[in-house]
Amino acid sequence: MPGYINFKIFNELNIARIHPEKYEKFTFGYSNLLSSNANGLTKIKIIELLKSQSLTRYQIAEKLNRDISIVHKMLRDLEIKDVVKRIGKEKSFRKSRDIWKLSKIPENLFNLMTYDYDKINS
Repeated sequence: MPGYINFKIFNELNIARIHPEKYEKFTFGYSNLLSSNANGLTKIKIIELLKSQSLTRYQIAEKLNRDISIVHKMLRDLEIKDVVKRIGKEKSFRKSRDIWKLSKIPENLFNLMTYDYDKINS
């Protein structure tokens, strides 16, 4: 049962509760997975953040405790997939920063796991 999406489905269906010992191991593994910084999971976390408000990449990086360059790559990849878009600029003391907004919620999370940013920039 590899991958975040499979873990999420198992968690939603409470399948692991059938066996108490396995449920303990499952909850431990699932909580570790949620705290990891896998790129596909970072994209899902960005989508969750942008559901409630529009943010700059610096704000997203701070909330997710991720490097700004990683967040930028994930945002660009989501932009290529038409999931997020830039809606303007925020003025800061150094320079203006792009504000990102969720344009649509993806129907299939499996499509987020591919990484299209490098294909365009290579």
